[in-house]
Amino acid sequence: MFERLYTTKMSADKKSLQKRFSKIRSKNGRISRLMAIFMSVAVLITITCATIVMAAVGSDGLEYWDKNEVYILGSMKLSVDVELEKAPQWIKDISSNGKLTLMINKIDTRATSGLVTHSNSAKISGDIGSETLTRSGTSSYYNTELVKSDKEYDWAVMLFSYGTTDKGDIDTDNIYAYFTTNYDELSRYIGVDYDFFKKEIGFEKFSKGYDIQYIGDYEEAEKMYNNGIYVNYFTYFENKYNNREVENIDINIIRADNGFITVKPNIDIVKASKLQVYICEPNQIYRSGTIKPYKLSEVNGTEIKIPNMHLSEKYESGKTYAVLSVVTDDYDNVLYRQQDYVNIP
Repeated sequence: MFERLYTTKMSADKKSLQKRFSKIRSKNGRISRLMAIFMSVAVLITITCATIVMAAVGSDGLEYWDKNEVYILGSMKLSVDVELEKAPQWIKDISSNGKLTLMINKIDTRATSGLVTHSNSAKISGDIGSETLTRSGTSSYYNTELVKSDKEYDWAVMLFSYGTTDKGDIDTDNIYAYFTTNYDELSRYIGVDYDFFKKEIGFEKFSKGYDIQYIGDYEEAEKMYNNGIYVNYFTYFENKYNNREVENIDINIIRADNGFITVKPNIDIVKASKLQVYICEPNQIYRSGTIKPYKLSEVNGTEIKIPNMHLSEKYESGKTYAVLSVVTDDYDNVLYRQQDYVNIP
């Protein structure tokens, strides 16, 4: 069932995939290298099979997706010890000794509409079983399904936090996890960061992580997405998207200055109904988001002057901006995407 609905990918390029997995680091070097080889081969097999199902471009040059796609950007794997007598019931249901393995995954999911959602998941495994949680904020993970517990409506909740180094890297000496069934704690701490936990709560309630492995681009993706959850039209691997030449679609940047970037669309496609133009700095493409689209019936063939999305700011001279154009139909299904770069004089 899953295979019919989803196709899982890491990257469209096998060599870059192997390069990503060569970045796995651990205090157990040899084990990490073996893990890297195993994971790389396994995912390459997945990609080889998946490329057959992923025909994302039709004979007319327009894009479409007949299956949801899951892109695994990277993972952080670590071990955690908990005091079992103080742990919630759902932890006791998966571990008899308090020893847990956490796998924190960063994921891009593309729906058949072409919309991409960046999200995070956490799988907590013990010697008895496992629970998979989704990320609801900077430090909060939860499972919306009811879990076995002494109360009828308990949730599986994990608060997960870490410090960062002066360079912005994850401080592997300061990673902590706290497990509970109290949804109020999830609500209270949604969006808070490591410093808040350290100051307001302290770490006596937290279990310290150790034996950490990074798989794929986890560290880089964590920096790029800044711990957030985003929805846009380009995956992590499409920050340098190759524009397609499609007959009857012509979107040009005709002028750029401190006040406006001016775009002129000429689109003669029957299905085309809306146009989104999102402008950001190149390193913000991952977090570009979605905005209210223009109706092509109103702007086609005209000049669209687009101010800085932060209306109080102007485009900065000497800086390069990415111009992301997305053409959709009446039902917001993506037909065409384009990335351009413009330097402000």
